[in-house]
This record gives sequence, structure tokens and C-alpha cells, in this order.
Amino acid sequence: MDDTHFLSDLAAAEGRMLVIHDDLQEIAMQDIIIRIETDDFEAWKTQHYLHAHNRSSYGIIDGPAYRDVDNPNAALFHIKTDHMDRAIEWFKSDTFKEASRLAKVTGRTFYLAQPQTR
Repeated sequence: MDDTHFLSDLAAAEGRMLVIHDDLQEIAMQDIIIRIETDDFEAWKTQHYLHAHNRSSYGIIDGPAYRDVDNPNAALFHIKTDHMDRAIEWFKSDTFKEASRLAKVTGRTFYLAQPQTR
């Protein structure tokens, strides 16, 4: 799987973000939802949790992961970061690439999310 395509999609999505700060001292957290498809869900789950500390070292905070009820080889997981450039470095790392290979990932889609207020 070529990582260049999804990284460019993530970078393009980052460029479309609009962040409004009420207080310049406040750190803006970016929510990221990632859908993965894999040939082996258990292999993905093992790699995902094995690298929680690595993600943390890139400023990524893990949230929940959900297995797709219609496709048992797909999952959706939620992460947060306050430093998007640093988080993107994780997805470029050799460790991430090797973990993706071991997890048998066949597809990945990134979504940037913004909490909605009424």
C-alpha cells in the first residue's frame, strides 16, 4: 500500500481546517477519525494497541476504536492531536509503515472532525 496517497489526503484536509480561537492561550485539539480495512482484523488490533506509546510520542491521543458491523475486516478509530504536523510525522515513520504491513492494512481513509455546538 502506498502511504503517499493517504498522507496527501490528510495534509489536504488539514489545509481546509478553520480553527477559531476565543483565547490565544487555548490549545486547539484536532479530532481525526480513521477508517482502516485489513485482511486480518486481529493482526490490525494487535499492531494498533502495540503502538499506542509510539503514537503518544508523536502527540497523538488515542480514543475509541470501533469494528465495522457490516465488514468485520474494517474499523473506525478516533484520535486527537494538538499538533497536526507532528502527528503526520507518525504516519510517515518507518515504524508506522512496518506496523501497517504487519497489520495487513489494505485501505485507510482519514476524516478531520470538528465538534458541533447547537
